[in-house]
Amino acid sequence: MKKILSILFAFSLISLSVFAKGEEKTTDQAAEAPKPVLKGKSFVLDTFEAGNYWDAVRKTRRDGDLSIDACLDNSWKSEGTYSLKCTFKKGEAEDSKSGFLTSSPIQPNLLGAKKIIFDVNNTNDYALTFSVVFITGAKWDVTNQSETVTCEPGVHQIEFTISEFQNLEKVNQIILYVNGITETSGSFNIDNCRLSL
Repeated sequence: MKKILSILFAFSLISLSVFAKGEEKTTDQAAEAPKPVLKGKSFVLDTFEAGNYWDAVRKTRRDGDLSIDACLDNSWKSEGTYSLKCTFKKGEAEDSKSGFLTSSPIQPNLLGAKKIIFDVNNTNDYALTFSVVFITGAKWDVTNQSETVTCEPGVHQIEFTISEFQNLEKVNQIILYVNGITETSGSFNIDNCRLSL
């Protein structure tokens, strides 16, 4: 009888060990890091041909934002029919900013992206200083900000390094800012918003 009990006890321990290993594997699988979904060398985020999914930040952030409007425009484009025209008030202080945002990125998982690139038409007779901010994370609780880029009057391509941004697997908002002093109220157009991978 003791022999049978010993065998049953040993069998129970083996079963528990196998079950625990199965549990451990399931937990490991659940904890796996998110994987990139983007393929190739580049990925187009917005060409403004399918509608306008951008807006001016205005007063929504209660931080003195000077943006006025973000609307589709066909007076200039780098491809297709439309671009996005962004209008702002005069910035009189070094910490002035005008933000233009989308809360509907076509692909929220941007893991593997190295840079975000915009075609810009600076229609002012002075340079504009741009930066981008990505709001990321399941709770919208991570703010990633790029270095600033200066854009002279005329048509240019501007790019921002985002490879060090956190939580790129869950991008909730992308905000393009005009930073600092601007000589007047003004506007600029952006088109062909894309990523380099």
